[in-house]
Amino acid sequence: MPEPRGQASIQRTKDKDRLHAFLDSLRPGFEESVTREPVDRWAPDLHPELDATVIAHIKSLGIPRVGTRPSLLIHDLGRFQKAPQLKSRVDGIFKRNATTFLVNTSGSGKTRLSFEGLCQNWGFYFIMERDANSLGAADIGPNLYRRLNFPTGFQPCLPPPDSPSFPDMLARNIEITHEEFNRLLLGRLLVFQIFSEIIESRGITEDHKMRWLLFQLTPHLPGNTTYDILHDVTKIYLGELEADVVRDLIAVTFAKLQKIHGPEFHLFYVIDEAQLASREHTSAFWHEGKEYPLLREIIQSWAVQSRHHETAFVILGTDIPKDGFASAPFADSVRWSSDTGSFDDEAEHGRYVSQFLTPSYVSSPTGKMFLQRVWAWCRGRYRITDALLKALLIDDFITPHRLLNDYIETVTTHRPTDFVDDERRISSIAVGVYLSIPMTFLMSLSAPVLRSTVQHVLLHYLATGRHPSPFSEDLTPLVSAGFGHFITSDLSHVVMDEPMFLIRAAKWLCDPVESGLDSPHTCFTVLQNHRVDATSRSLACFVAFYLARVLEHGQHLSTVFSFPVDKEAWANETAELSTFDGKTVSAVDPQTFTIASPSTLAGVESWLDDGKGDAFCLTDDVDPELIFSLKLEKSGFLRVILHSIVAEKDVQGDRLKKVMSKLASKNVFCDEVCVSILSWDAFLNAR
Repeated sequence: MPEPRGQASIQRTKDKDRLHAFLDSLRPGFEESVTREPVDRWAPDLHPELDATVIAHIKSLGIPRVGTRPSLLIHDLGRFQKAPQLKSRVDGIFKRNATTFLVNTSGSGKTRLSFEGLCQNWGFYFIMERDANSLGAADIGPNLYRRLNFPTGFQPCLPPPDSPSFPDMLARNIEITHEEFNRLLLGRLLVFQIFSEIIESRGITEDHKMRWLLFQLTPHLPGNTTYDILHDVTKIYLGELEADVVRDLIAVTFAKLQKIHGPEFHLFYVIDEAQLASREHTSAFWHEGKEYPLLREIIQSWAVQSRHHETAFVILGTDIPKDGFASAPFADSVRWSSDTGSFDDEAEHGRYVSQFLTPSYVSSPTGKMFLQRVWAWCRGRYRITDALLKALLIDDFITPHRLLNDYIETVTTHRPTDFVDDERRISSIAVGVYLSIPMTFLMSLSAPVLRSTVQHVLLHYLATGRHPSPFSEDLTPLVSAGFGHFITSDLSHVVMDEPMFLIRAAKWLCDPVESGLDSPHTCFTVLQNHRVDATSRSLACFVAFYLARVLEHGQHLSTVFSFPVDKEAWANETAELSTFDGKTVSAVDPQTFTIASPSTLAGVESWLDDGKGDAFCLTDDVDPELIFSLKLEKSGFLRVILHSIVAEKDVQGDRLKKVMSKLASKNVFCDEVCVSILSWDAFLNAR
């Protein structure tokens, strides 16, 4: 039974009084916070092993402390403004009157870019769910975005569109979502109003933008017992306010902020880990014949409340489907970007790591070797390097090389051999620090497209020492799974080229049960059944490894290849895989053989003239894909031209004839190369 109007009015007044009392209690804390050091600084624990110069150097860095640990994610905030390339990247993301989706893999630097943007612009930072960095308020969290149906009557699955109840249920879902997230917006606005009133009395400066950001990342104040102020103001003090009151207060608060900050006042709404909301309640919303995710309705709710003010959105995530926003009311303002950058320059990476090491260590032989090893193992996404540096700080840089080995082994399960330490010491800090590394992708490899793509990349790397051509946008699951990343700014090309992730995936590939590669037959089956349009080179790579192994000590050719009935006499001989460098014939070591990978016919011709000891020639865009040489037991040598075909069944009939005709030398190479093959007496007569 609803409350009488008089009682409801009294309760509303009481709720407002409680709210204003809580907000007023924040003023002393903000007064102190805007004049003191913006963050607490981390310092190492003192112990006898720690050198005094190391202690002094670490303290001089002024690294922020979050909880009891150092935080590199908020260290030296604002430095991007001093680097033209980084500044341009931030400016490209923080566009006024736009809804910018910044999408790339986990740990690629999206969050830090948003922090840098919020150091230069007023804005609100929301995170759907906090990660291992423990930064941000818990005012959203899984209890809100996952449980809208408790107890409000939200329907996570709408009935069919032709159902009589469909329009009302859809309208109710939208109404509930707007009510919940409008409270969230109001809570942030009200606290920002208090902060703004405090700094207005002192004179507003650019530094205050960073201080407001830091408060949002660690939302507690000196002298205040509330641990998460932003959570409490929404959940405790706004939870019972009616929807119309919330909307009115949003309008009033915006007007006050406009008066404080002037006519140029602009707000950015940053939503981090937004992929979580893009996966939730996808059957609860409907527009123009299509379902769409909760994230779209969150953006719409705030866009409606901010429509009379200058605001923009920056949405960060790893996998946010574009089609969910194509017909949104704000679709005209939507921009998509994957411009996060990465550590892809050794000199830049070395400068970044060196700042955390003592100058004497950096200039020492072991320090130089350490920098080289960190680059070799940790290049790529930023979090890989930062997690190592965080571990080194906590471990006081006592044994950097050994800790790097521990780090690699913890993350990849592989113990590196490029630096052998005198004893194993898996650091006690490993579990807590390394958990921030996004290695959960192996759980996703059950998807056929991901399994075969990983196999393709690994085999290509093993065969050629380089990454295959970047994958197109249809392989964005590589990004969302965590082991690929966009290398272009427009979400168009994906690579999997980071050492840590390649090693971890290779360890997976070596597990017969996990990978399904317990036999050559199984490998061929896997390659044939998936990614038919992209795995022929993978098959060629695998054939190279297979032949190197099976022909190591010589093998009867008929046990390796199929021949027609009227086969040549040499088909009955034993053959051994060999290399020829123009002068010398050598057997192939299956553990250390190399593969040439020319991309042009001229490169193939060069390999034929002087093989340089490479056992195979794996062509790039030139058919056939694999060329190699066999030393026969009696009849000299054979040059084998192999064309691999990925097919679900045996190739027969006309298709087989067509393929075989391509392997005739006159159809494989230009005339100049054909002459080179046919007149290669030095090779044919070698013994």
